[in-house]
Amino acid sequence: MTAPSQGTCRICHHPMKPFPMGEKNGYDFISCRYCGSVMVDPWPSAEEIDKYFGDVQPEATHLPNHEQFMENLEKKLRAIFPSGGTGKTFVDISGQNG
Repeated sequence: MTAPSQGTCRICHHPMKPFPMGEKNGYDFISCRYCGSVMVDPWPSAEEIDKYFGDVQPEATHLPNHEQFMENLEKKLRAIFPSGGTGKTFVDISGQNG
């Protein structure tokens, strides 16, 4: 795949005109001027992504009342997005890749 600073945006597929957002650990954070998505440049390889997620040690967390937790979370999100949006669920686009 080409680097995000060249070609098209990985999210919206419009021509990429990067806007610098900062840097960390040897990666530049750039934003697409068209859709506002922020990604890293250079794009990490599949091996780097696998290593990063392989190093994460998941920890199970018990929620005594998970239904109440989800209802409270829904209320908070509805307060942030009062229009309610057009769909019924949130979609995480490229959540593990950008």
